[in-house]
Amino acid sequence: MAAPVVEAGHGRLQHVVLVGAGHAHVEVLRSFAMSRPAGVRLTLITRAWNALYSGMLPGVIAGLYPVKEAHIDTRPLAAAAGATVVRAEAVGLNLNSRHVLCRDLPPVPYDVASFDIGSTPNTEGVAGAADHAIPVKPIDGFLSRFEALRHRVRERAGGSRIVLVGGGAGGIELVLSVERRLRAEATEADPRSRPLKFAVVCASATILPEFPASFRRRCRRILQSRDIDLIENARVTAVAPGRVHIGEDRAVPADEVLWVTEAAAPKWLGPTGLCLDQTRHLGAELIVHELCLGEPTSWGSGLAKSNYPECPASGDGFRCRAHELVDQPQAQCSRGFQRAIRRGYSVD
Repeated sequence: MAAPVVEAGHGRLQHVVLVGAGHAHVEVLRSFAMSRPAGVRLTLITRAWNALYSGMLPGVIAGLYPVKEAHIDTRPLAAAAGATVVRAEAVGLNLNSRHVLCRDLPPVPYDVASFDIGSTPNTEGVAGAADHAIPVKPIDGFLSRFEALRHRVRERAGGSRIVLVGGGAGGIELVLSVERRLRAEATEADPRSRPLKFAVVCASATILPEFPASFRRRCRRILQSRDIDLIENARVTAVAPGRVHIGEDRAVPADEVLWVTEAAAPKWLGPTGLCLDQTRHLGAELIVHELCLGEPTSWGSGLAKSNYPECPASGDGFRCRAHELVDQPQAQCSRGFQRAIRRGYSVD
């Protein structure tokens, strides 16, 4: 049963538009369904009814459970939250008129627009990567790209060489999942099939550079036991059919290239006028949880002043320390909306 709506005693309802159905926004919808804040009208803009939970993606790729178990149907969740769902792709933002621009649909007006839109592959500066590598982001399209990869591997009589570019947690997790799935399928189809070869290429001096040394050693042992080669301290300079170029004079054979390096926020954010970093990510200064339309406020040590406080953000497309902001005394939004943002800030 949906939570009851309690309308504000003064003025009109504030229109909160959630752009994207990522984890943080799913949590906002769930929070609204349990206790709907007063004076707020909610709209969700999403490209698809079913949101893929990225935390379960490696298990789906490995074949541990069917893809339907990793999907969150946004329709019943939105209905419980009293939210309107607009199935469309956001492609722009008009900050002056406060409208979210959608592909093939009229603009959606907002008082507060929250972004949880994921990211896109950052292939800039690497020749051929956009044409010959398979990006993991955005994840809602990766499953179809992986299905096409599986088909090519099955059809390739002489075996396949799969190279994954990126030595972070996402890359290591994905290569282990892909290796498990493809080897199992190859053995099941023909126990005498040519062996598959896997390699991880990363620009850092070691895989998982942000993790403790003991954890890195354990992962190395696992990769070695699974016959997955490691090529570290190797920056990819180009991707071409059948090979990955490293530096100026080295090439690694590759029939399939998976791209799991640092991603960038969608390009359409660039001309919006929002504060972005060098990879177009929305910065911490945008996380100002005010439903009022007053002057922007500077919060916290080293945080810049928000240029558009009505545009908070979350997910892969933004970087912030939102938990340091929502409890600040200057925040004048409803406590329910604060709780929803607080519970969602670190999910995606």
